[in-house]
Amino acid sequence: MYREITDELKQSAECKLNEVSSRIEDDIEHIRQWMAKQPHLSFEIDNQLILSFLRCSKFSLQQTKEKIDAHYTARTIMPEMFSNRDPFLPEIQHLLNAGVMLPLPNLDPGDGSRIICATYGRNLDSNLVNLYNVSKLVYMVLDILLMEDDNMIINGIKILVQAKGFPLGFLPNVTPVYMKKHWYGIEKGFPFRIQELCVAHLPAPFVFAYNVLKKFASGKMSQRMVLVSESKIPELCQKSPHYFPKEMGGNNGTVQELIVTWKKKVESYKEWYLQEETKKSYENLRIGKPKTSSGELGVEGSFRQLDID
Repeated sequence: MYREITDELKQSAECKLNEVSSRIEDDIEHIRQWMAKQPHLSFEIDNQLILSFLRCSKFSLQQTKEKIDAHYTARTIMPEMFSNRDPFLPEIQHLLNAGVMLPLPNLDPGDGSRIICATYGRNLDSNLVNLYNVSKLVYMVLDILLMEDDNMIINGIKILVQAKGFPLGFLPNVTPVYMKKHWYGIEKGFPFRIQELCVAHLPAPFVFAYNVLKKFASGKMSQRMVLVSESKIPELCQKSPHYFPKEMGGNNGTVQELIVTWKKKVESYKEWYLQEETKKSYENLRIGKPKTSSGELGVEGSFRQLDID
């Protein structure tokens, strides 16, 4: 039916998520029956994935339905980020070798959340990849975590973005349309509870883009976004070494070992990624008004259209 979790995680799920063990099977069946009545979601997902959505929704059945719908709608309205996800494509291989998206091995000792180190810097070649490729890989890794990482599902996620040396060649990609799509994928396309998003070493030309991104985030999420200067990193490493890999002054794994681990992990999911291509919302079959990219994202034009404080 679904994976067993440790007693410690069970306690966290009960306290944080309103989980009641005796009710899980009934809740899973309720969601399964609901999906069967949605013609635009004409496929099945396994019990473990349903349980992940339930947990990320604190067992609110209505929120679970909304999150599942948003997850598969994102795949339809943003095909450039959710289709053609063969991990052996040259652009994906470049990103895997660059260590763009690395879940760190040790949990936050305070709250048990998963920490992810995302590195967008000199490791990237803007002549080989674009930011849509980067988003695609980010979502590929998040898909694996949604299926495998009970700690992340129950206790949430903290994201550290290391952007030192982020190539200026990506600047033309940083449009409001791209940022709105990327953020929709992060905040709506996946159900995880993001506890904190820390961006470090961001080059000056991209700070404006960061402020635009904050405008797209929900009020609660924007308060959890922090921009950290390079001079503050040593202090943070000393205070919270678990937040950083060893190469950045912390004690949570080494980047090179994690690159090898996660490259193999993502590559092992090749068949799954290809099979998942058909699991998306079929908007022509949706009861009521179909959802579209323009309707859900509602952003066009240039930075000049945005009023940034």
